[in-house]
Amino acid sequence: MLSKIKGFVGRHKKKFIFGGVVIAGGLLLKYGQRKLIEYQEKQVKEFLDRTRRSQHFESTEKTTDLAIIGLIPALCESIIKILNTESILAELKTNCKGNRKIELWEELKILSFARCTAFVYAISLLVTSLRVQLNIIGGYLYKDALQSTEKITKEIQTIYSLVLIQHLMGSGLNQLVKIIRENVVKVMRNQSLKEKLMLNDVEQLFWSIQHSVDKDINKNLIQFILPAETQHNQQDELLNKMLADSMDVFECGEYLETCESSINNAFTVVIDNVADFYVEPVNGKNKLNDCEPTTSKDTPEKETMNNNSHVNINSVSLPLAKIIPILNALTSQVPSTNAADNKSNFASSITVLQTTNQNIKTLGANVYEVYSH
Repeated sequence: MLSKIKGFVGRHKKKFIFGGVVIAGGLLLKYGQRKLIEYQEKQVKEFLDRTRRSQHFESTEKTTDLAIIGLIPALCESIIKILNTESILAELKTNCKGNRKIELWEELKILSFARCTAFVYAISLLVTSLRVQLNIIGGYLYKDALQSTEKITKEIQTIYSLVLIQHLMGSGLNQLVKIIRENVVKVMRNQSLKEKLMLNDVEQLFWSIQHSVDKDINKNLIQFILPAETQHNQQDELLNKMLADSMDVFECGEYLETCESSINNAFTVVIDNVADFYVEPVNGKNKLNDCEPTTSKDTPEKETMNNNSHVNINSVSLPLAKIIPILNALTSQVPSTNAADNKSNFASSITVLQTTNQNIKTLGANVYEVYSH
């Protein structure tokens, strides 16, 4: 019997081999097709997930930009109230004389430089911190959407947002302005009102103020962003986790470097705006004529500008007493929430620079990526 089976197999050996190859090939083909379909389905799912995440992130970014634009006017108004110059200007216009007049100008000097510096720091902190905060919320909301849950309720979103906004625009801002003013006094107290300053001298003064402020703050920016007593004191566990996540980001190197870079960029806006007053456009009149108070007579340098509209601003100098009203005027206007009304607004120029800053956008994208997975 075995010999017959052996003989049969021997005679049909090639057929058995061919049949085995065909069957095995068919099985492998079906397996390969199934794996290919699974791979394609996985790719489609990942593509749809990336698309949904990208669309949700873009929506979060738009919401952030709108929130920033809506909050900037109130922030600037608070700074103007804290560093108020109206009473000083009113008294100067009464033609006061002697030591009192000098005292008022000295105080106006400190307030004007402090206001410009406060605008730079406060707007930069608001833009960066709000972008971080709303991208953390966005990441959590996206995870909720994927899991078809609603852990992040409207109430949690509101409390989380208010914790940051109320502090940054309240006691945090007061603390920041106090530090800035103290350091402006250190840098500016020995600067004579009669001293002639070229544009790079003004830039150097602001650099000295920034260096002094940064040294005083010592990278502890979170003190202006989140109140210490509420960082771990919320009843909701998820809210505490979100606040802890925020603290981690606000204290990380990437955030601190981004803030430093954005503040540096914002100071260039200050110098660019001051530079407009170092040139004379047409008809012997420049923006300097519109700044109040202007009690000093025109300098020889200004007469030169009157006769020549093509002036090298790096060769022009103005007395500090002429620059003070410029800085005060730049920070006297509160920006509108309507972008069309803010074409020449100082605070709006800083805001536009910061909201379009690629480093800040990258920071927001990285935060969203971490908390949406």
